[in-house]
Amino acid sequence: MTIWNRAGVLNQNMSSIASEFADTTWGWHAERLLRQSEKVSSQEQLYELLNLAEMGLALSSAESGRRRALSLALLDHPLSARYNPYWRSAVGEFYQRALSRALAQIGRAQVTSGWRVWKIYNMGFVVKTATHTIGFDIHPGWVFQNPLSNEQQEQLADMLDLLLISHYHADHLNPSFMQKMVERKKPVVLPASVWRLPNTGRLDNGPKRYIQEDQESHQTFAGLYVHSYLGAQWRVIRNAVYVVEVDGLHILHPGDNENLQIYECVAQNHDIDLYLANCWAKLGESVARIRPHTVITGHEQEISHPSPFLHSFQSSFQQLAHMRRDNPDLMAKMAAHVLAWGEGAEERRSRGADH
Repeated sequence: MTIWNRAGVLNQNMSSIASEFADTTWGWHAERLLRQSEKVSSQEQLYELLNLAEMGLALSSAESGRRRALSLALLDHPLSARYNPYWRSAVGEFYQRALSRALAQIGRAQVTSGWRVWKIYNMGFVVKTATHTIGFDIHPGWVFQNPLSNEQQEQLADMLDLLLISHYHADHLNPSFMQKMVERKKPVVLPASVWRLPNTGRLDNGPKRYIQEDQESHQTFAGLYVHSYLGAQWRVIRNAVYVVEVDGLHILHPGDNENLQIYECVAQNHDIDLYLANCWAKLGESVARIRPHTVITGHEQEISHPSPFLHSFQSSFQQLAHMRRDNPDLMAKMAAHVLAWGEGAEERRSRGADH
């Protein structure tokens, strides 16, 4: 069996797009891979798809261009090829390359206005502004080989001022990384029920903080004003929806919230500059309510999830295309990015330039 198991529609899209870049090295490889897609052994194809996707991403910016869409569609396939015996090592090597670059960029980035953001894994993001570096739902990666090493996690904990956790699901929190923040006497903020669970409650004493779950919470952590709204996943799992005020910006992270009424409250109280959105949790409806300046999708390729609950990068591009069709005026005013692991985006303009 080859790993090209959903080739029908994708091959047609690849043929039309790759031909636009036929005079480039990347385009030539894309065309060659298309011709050989049913003949290459799964090991060879696995590595070639990863390499071709990585090359395409390096040639494109964090915008929804055609080469970028194709590169992320290519990446969907090796990330989903869990039956392949080489999958754990190949995907782990890709993740390590991507996150090593991201950690280096986070460390040396000088932000004087606006924000820079990097996707770590799943709904894990790092946002850096002129004065603070904030982590949301940081997870070092799992299932594959070579997730963030202990040294890399310590490096990231050194750079963060604050860590916010949305809810108790293993793909959104990692007790080991939380412990590293606590050891550095940096606040870790999350719902009260999560702090009471065994694997987080055993963390060593430190600046552990939690938000109340029966009402909205507005508190100050690490010198930042943090608003928390009580959302829910599947109507029963308590999920904190965070709005962080930093340097005049309002940054929204929803975790896995599916309660759209929360976003009506958010829109009434905040003018959102950056929405770190969940790709499968009613993306279009939440954006229509929030009307953010920029949206960046997350939760693609949570590879510990079974296939019915696995959402591709390609599906995020499709959702954004539908949103542009259904709400063109709103989408024309809004920047939208789909990021692979370790990739970043930025907005250099100050709030006053657009508001």
